Amino acid sequence: MPTGPLLLTPEVAEQVAAEDPADLTNSCYVIAQDAPGATGGQLVVVDLHPERVGRCYLTAWDSFGLVGEMPVVALPMAELLGWLLCLRGDNPMDHLPDLGDAYDALPGSPD
Repeated sequence: MPTGPLLLTPEVAEQVAAEDPADLTNSCYVIAQDAPGATGGQLVVVDLHPERVGRCYLTAWDSFGLVGEMPVVALPMAELLGWLLCLRGDNPMDHLPDLGDAYDALPGSPD
């Protein structure tokens, strides 16, 4: 499911999409959620934007779309399962890989 309407509300997600179509929040989709149906908790989202396709981020309702608050947990989506298995039920924030933030420039990009 698209992450924006879930965490930002459908109205805010629609506004962001209209005002800034390139915004990262427009291309994220929920892959895993620690408390499905709850308003809190952590989510793993995958970015499907063509320039970032497959990058997976850890986020929550209060950090989605905030620069410096969405750590990258897997670069190709195939690495995601390995990371999730390594958690063994532990808090994901205690086992973050050193892959940067969702808003960091991609390797080789001019930013």
